[in-house]
Parts: sequence; structure tokens; C-alpha cells
Amino acid sequence: MTALINQLSWEQICKKYSEMTGLGEDFYEWMLKQKDYSPSNYEKGLFADHYFYGHAYRIWKKITTTKQHHVTVVTGKVGKGKSTLGLQLAAMTSEHFTMENICYVPSHFFTRVAELTRGDCIIIDEGGRFFGSKMHMTKLARHLQEAFDIIIGM
Repeated sequence: MTALINQLSWEQICKKYSEMTGLGEDFYEWMLKQKDYSPSNYEKGLFADHYFYGHAYRIWKKITTTKQHHVTVVTGKVGKGKSTLGLQLAAMTSEHFTMENICYVPSHFFTRVAELTRGDCIIIDEGGRFFGSKMHMTKLARHLQEAFDIIIGM
């Protein structure tokens, strides 16, 4: 990716990624808008390859042009960038994503779910706190299921 940055403008990279993904002009136009969402910004370096941009575009298109929902689960070892990846994906796929939509505790999640509108993205960071191995037996688990049912019904 560094070679692309050194040789091509952002517009040229968008065109190249559009060709590589086969997603066409709509993807190209969408990707042009993603320049500001790079955590390191384009001038400092691309943060993702065409596969990631293609995946983010497909999610964005699904949630903005259909009545479907999308759930992405990011797993991995501690310190490997799961939260960063989730934040980046949320910023790229939800026009109105804010840091307020990052939930670390169930009470915050319930508050945010009640305020969501179509196309919004919510992140449950440190999901193990929400979905512990014994949680399926708790009242909290039933409330979380009800909240997910509300999201799906939106």
C-alpha cells in the first residue's frame, strides 16, 4: 500500500480499488469520501487494502439501501487492533457514527439502542463483559436479547 501512496493520488487509488473489487462507479464515489476516515489519513498512509474497503462498502450499501441489518463480530487477541478496526468500520459505514455509540457496559448499550435510527452503528467494545459464559442464565441476557430484537425490528 505504501507504494500506491507514493505513486498515486487518492482519486487514482480509489479508481484502482474500484477496478480491483469490481464494484463499479458507486464504490468509487463512496471511497472518495473515505479519505478523511483513515486513522492515519491518506497523506500518512493507507490503513486498509481493497478487500477491507470493499467489505465496508457492501455493509454501507446494505444498511442504506435495504431494510436489512448487519452485524459484524471482530475477534482476536488482546492488543491486536479489534477496537480500532471496529471504530474504522463504524465510521465508514454509518454517516452519523459518534463516540457516544461505543458501549462498554450494558446500561449504556440499552440507552443507545433506544435512541438508534436506521443506518446507525453501535459498538460493543470488550464484548466479553456483555456475553460472559454464565450470562445466558441471567436477567441481563434476556434484556440484551430484547434490545437486539428491537434493533432487528427497526
